[in-house]
Amino acid sequence: MEKVVALAIAAVIGSLLCKKEAGGIALFLTLAAAVYAALWGITRMQYVLAALSGLFSQVGLESAYWKILMKIVGIAYVGEFGSALCKDAGCHALSEQISIAAKFSILAVSLPVLLQLVEVMGRFG
Repeated sequence: MEKVVALAIAAVIGSLLCKKEAGGIALFLTLAAAVYAALWGITRMQYVLAALSGLFSQVGLESAYWKILMKIVGIAYVGEFGSALCKDAGCHALSEQISIAAKFSILAVSLPVLLQLVEVMGRFG
């Protein structure tokens, strides 16, 4: 993790130093550091996925729920990543629209679980 933080700090310093003269290079530095951090995080996600998969198996939840959960996490991560890049590039309105689109996408993906929950609640009510 220390390498990711060190690279991020170096990218921020480099970006701030060359932002006025070469805005494109500043954005490229930020983007390169963000991609590196994302790839580093994805490689660490293997351990989390294995642990959660084992937990889901022990509890006896369907694999459909696991897939939905992973889609939600993916949408949230990609949405946040895209939003942050847009914000860093100065496109704040586009950043907000990406955040809203990600939230609606999460709602759409989680709809089957919500409908099943309502159905189960209807049986007891």
